[in-house]
Amino acid sequence: MKFKTEELELLENVFFEKGLLEIICEYKNSNIREISQTAEAEFFEELHIKGIEFDVTKGKSNLAIQNIQDKLQNEGYQVYFSVFSDSHNELNTISILKTSDEMDIVRFNGTNGANHGVLPNDIIDKLKKWNDFYGLDIAGANNDWIMFSLHTLPENLDVFVEELIEFCPDYLYQDNYSEHGIDWSKFMIRSMIFYHKIIKLWWD
Repeated sequence: MKFKTEELELLENVFFEKGLLEIICEYKNSNIREISQTAEAEFFEELHIKGIEFDVTKGKSNLAIQNIQDKLQNEGYQVYFSVFSDSHNELNTISILKTSDEMDIVRFNGTNGANHGVLPNDIIDKLKKWNDFYGLDIAGANNDWIMFSLHTLPENLDVFVEELIEFCPDYLYQDNYSEHGIDWSKFMIRSMIFYHKIIKLWWD
């Protein structure tokens, strides 16, 4: 999909390197849109980060974000999914922020679990703690969910799963595992982490 004039002007406004346009063009399935901080990001009014987003097909999503991340990893940008659907018929959305601080993804989106008393800074503190222990990369986020991948697995996954559930009680129920009982749900969560090293926390 080619770029429209207004898209090129937007990319220039966000200070994108021209060499990065080709790879975005290869994967985008919609016009590029400018994004702004969510209403939940009210505690970070002085952030002043610029960003863009665009839709990608489900089949190209993982390849698209990996290749874009490879290009931008050391260029002062953060690349992540801001919409990530489990349906094969829906589009995912990739967002790119002009910032070198990965935790600005949480700040920009105001990611929170306010119904459980979890504020953005609480999520940042947890992510930093887990990063110190296991290493992690934020793969996706919006105002009420965060997805990240671990570099290494916790030595005791059962204890880690309990910590995740304590921090995000909805994690136990979001994939309907609990229909077969809580123990089965915890087993499935543990298995998903063990095999994929991916965790998606969501506060209802």
